[in-house]
Amino acid sequence: MVTSRFQLGLIAALSVALGFSLSSSDAVGYPAGAAVSLGTNPLWSASGLVGRGDTVDGVVDILTVPDGQVAVVTGFSTPTMYLDLYQGTERLLDGHSKVATDTKMFANGNGHLVIESGTTLKINNQWCCEGDYAYYIEGYYAQP
Repeated sequence: MVTSRFQLGLIAALSVALGFSLSSSDAVGYPAGAAVSLGTNPLWSASGLVGRGDTVDGVVDILTVPDGQVAVVTGFSTPTMYLDLYQGTERLLDGHSKVATDTKMFANGNGHLVIESGTTLKINNQWCCEGDYAYYIEGYYAQP
């Protein structure tokens, strides 16, 4: 069987085309909205006790949000109705009104309370009696 130059050229061209079509390329993903960020583990959580609000024990700093990030609170639980959530000095969630409990705002970790970049998330007990109140709070960091 005699092969012509044309057939050899065609075989070579098809081989190169097949090689390019099967070669892999870099995968690039683009987020549709706010991207979860801050390293390999953007999740955060805290738990503890808060005392009466007229003492230094009445305010607990949970976290300070890094510049260029926001912190999204997805879950907040406490057995009392007296704990408030603050962003710096601004009250975001009035615990005395039982907003979180009555509306199930944080049910099943589905809350979405955004804490702005560079501010501190705090829990405060300024409403009630002596004693300590337990809390648990969780969320994640994201790009604004």
